[in-house]
Amino acid sequence: GGRERGVHVVLIDPVSEEILQTGIFDVWASEDEADRMARLLAEAPRGTVAAMAVLDDASVNMNEALETQLRAFGLVPESNVQRHPRFLGLRYSFAAIGVKGAQPGEGMQAWSPAEFAKRPGHPVACVVLAPPTPGGAQS
Repeated sequence: GGRERGVHVVLIDPVSEEILQTGIFDVWASEDEADRMARLLAEAPRGTVAAMAVLDDASVNMNEALETQLRAFGLVPESNVQRHPRFLGLRYSFAAIGVKGAQPGEGMQAWSPAEFAKRPGHPVACVVLAPPTPGGAQS
């Protein structure tokens, strides 16, 4: 994904496993970027897999349109910012894998705050491991 700040997104066809689209959305810089990412997710066909990760920050201009589209991929706001559920706080690490049309909470997501227990937050990841092939070998 490179070293650009923002949400790095990859849309994947679940049948062919081909990458349909990629994008980097600097939601810290402007709400226009949040709207642009919301449009990309809204236009994805049902069943599309989305993998995303935040580099640096993506919380400042997060808007309702983008939050709605994240929910459409089975993601839910799991962090608390000033006692309110949010997808992200300032400089939170965030990674997620969701499927367009999934029920809330069915997506995989992980986050880390900028600071936790008086220590800096840390990078997070979501991964999917292929099941073992017959005979016990991993693919």
